[in-house]
Amino acid sequence: MSRMLRSVSSFVVVLSISAIVVAQQLPAAQRVAERFAEALSQGDSWTLRHILSPAATWSERDLYWQVASGEGEPERRARELIAGNVRLEIEVVGIVGDGRMVIAHERMWGDFVREGLAPLRSTTVYLVEGERLAGITRVLAAQQREMLLPAYFIGVWRVPDSVPYTRFEADGTYRHYLSRNAYESDDPDDSGSYVFEHGALNMVSGDDSKLCRPGARTPSLAEPLDQSRANINTLAFRNEIECEFYRQMAGSYAYVRLAED
Repeated sequence: MSRMLRSVSSFVVVLSISAIVVAQQLPAAQRVAERFAEALSQGDSWTLRHILSPAATWSERDLYWQVASGEGEPERRARELIAGNVRLEIEVVGIVGDGRMVIAHERMWGDFVREGLAPLRSTTVYLVEGERLAGITRVLAAQQREMLLPAYFIGVWRVPDSVPYTRFEADGTYRHYLSRNAYESDDPDDSGSYVFEHGALNMVSGDDSKLCRPGARTPSLAEPLDQSRANINTLAFRNEIECEFYRQMAGSYAYVRLAED
């Protein structure tokens, strides 16, 4: 072996040993979090099954408006993301809680990410117990959160086995129909504009409303669930309703997004 080749070989060995030493020096909790992100990106269900504790709680209310907890639920959520070709990059920024809590900045890509929003940026806290994840709490960056809500609401929604339809348009307007005939003839009973503010949906009736006086506000809390739950959306009307019709029907309703023709 030539002197140059021996030198190169020695350099490679030193680099390999250094990489092993650095990996061994990483905090155990950080290694678990990074293994999780790598396995998720590679679609490695077997590794994920062994990393995720069966009793883990996976909270993404700020991102997909759901919490996966209980036997098998975290693993189910992981399979959903894998099916959506997820790719996750994490950057650990801190380890607290006696070395059990890993705080990371994350970037996520996938088929489920709306156009113009990729990558999704979030701050995530991983709770590690031993060699397993006992908890994941992911919080979306504020700017993307404000963009994500309207993007998911655009379309036509209906209460299952009931009459009312509501159409949310990309231009910030809505139309509410109390009958199928009104919907099919595009003759809304209430219409106006809508805006999201800090996660709350605020509808303001326009001049042509048949149900509300012009300018009447109908605020509600909006909690859409992700694509895995058939796009069910819950609206919980709030006490500040100014339209008598919506005040009378105030409560929580589950809506299903209709397929566009």
